[in-house]
Amino acid sequence: MKTKIVYGDSVEQMLERVEQLDESLGVDYELIDAETDFVKISDDEVLCIEALVYKGDDE
Repeated sequence: MKTKIVYGDSVEQMLERVEQLDESLGVDYELIDAETDFVKISDDEVLCIEALVYKGDDE
């Protein structure tokens, strides 16, 4: 299994990075779980974070 953490300054940026990660891992890995969280950095800044768990073909 692989666990990856992806973040962005907005949900759109985070989702774009998740898509890039999925493409880079290819078909050898299947997404089996994801958790999303939002961390308040300041009154006007929020960081979007997603933890992704992948299962490889060899597992």
